Amino acid sequence: MGKSVNAPDIIIYSFSYGNCQNIPQPRYGQASVLVNDIFYFFGGANSTNAFNATNVFNDVWYLKLSNSFNATAPQWYLLSSMPVACYWGSACYSGTSKLIYLIGGRMFNPNTNTSNFDISVYQFAPNTSTWTQLIPTRFNNSFKSRNEMQAIATNIYPTIYIFGGPNGDNSNKTYYNDMNRLGYTGTGMKWKTDLSHYSYPFMDYAAVFLPNYGIIIYIGGREFDGAKLNLIEMSKIQIYDANLEMWRNNRSATGEYITPRVGHSAVLAPNGDIIVFGGSKDNNGTFGINLSPLIAVLNTKTWTWSSINATNTPRLTYHSAAIYGNFMIVAFGNYKVLFNFNNSHAINLTKLLRQGNRQKFNTKIYIFDTQNYKWVTSLNQESNQLNQDNSNEKLLKIEIGVGVGGGNGLGKPIFDTF
Repeated sequence: MGKSVNAPDIIIYSFSYGNCQNIPQPRYGQASVLVNDIFYFFGGANSTNAFNATNVFNDVWYLKLSNSFNATAPQWYLLSSMPVACYWGSACYSGTSKLIYLIGGRMFNPNTNTSNFDISVYQFAPNTSTWTQLIPTRFNNSFKSRNEMQAIATNIYPTIYIFGGPNGDNSNKTYYNDMNRLGYTGTGMKWKTDLSHYSYPFMDYAAVFLPNYGIIIYIGGREFDGAKLNLIEMSKIQIYDANLEMWRNNRSATGEYITPRVGHSAVLAPNGDIIVFGGSKDNNGTFGINLSPLIAVLNTKTWTWSSINATNTPRLTYHSAAIYGNFMIVAFGNYKVLFNFNNSHAINLTKLLRQGNRQKFNTKIYIFDTQNYKWVTSLNQESNQLNQDNSNEKLLKIEIGVGVGGGNGLGKPIFDTF
């Protein structure tokens, strides 16, 4: 298909739906998005040395959430495969186009050891299970192979925001501090790139959109100072104003000290608090070890951190998390085996340390009650109020990347000015 000035180049892959009683293999670094009651998972990896497609998945799974959903016996559904194997990418849903966008990540040709960074954006139509290669007009070629970043969609503008991240070329790694925006103009998808006012590139963060303020909050992660990567203090809250198309001054959050981390998740609870879960102190080192706390809450009215000490909290990094009603649904992720040293007297110390440092990958589903701050096994709980008023439902859908189109009086869509 020839190029067009007003429309992106596209190649369409059409697949059929499938239903499978099996469960997916354990993994981490998968892209995921919740669309209404369907929680989608795209790709992922099952090795921390996932530099070829042997260790990277191109499958697509989903869960159907409802009041009867039980984490101890989830029903998994399998869709046909993606055109590429991918991990450390990001997925979000646009209410304007009614499509899911898979953006960035370390991509490979399926069943080969060949990396594939020719296309950085794929769009997926949930209703038809169709994949389309997307090459937006004005695309930023430096975005190719970008990974370890998060895409955010809102319902204020028909726009997707992607900040920072490194490239996927381990032999010549480059770190970025640009804000890339992908938007629908009515004539096609367009791309725009703005350099950040931050002096250092940024990656491995967690991002949340606050619809009441029209801002995107960036929490944790790492920045590159030109020589090495440094963890960012959780008290440093970085803010992008989607209405004004500019960065605001950083917020300094107070309250309890929260250990800096990467590979964590952040979701917006119905009461407006941001819940941060999991992560590690380094994406190549101590997965989930010595983090304090494993669950933290940021009050967005007072910008105050508080810790949550919930029993049986899993230690996960590069997992998936989304809000459904008053519950946070958690899936997959990387963790380390914790060995009980009290029973180690009869075990060789070298073997013991090797076992204690073993990487494992999760396939379980966890449910966290955001009202009572406890882990539960079922969505059939008294605190689950899925039939909320329109404003609260709207708040939840925006945070997880499910836009409903239109605006809220905050201004014109950004891409009207492209």
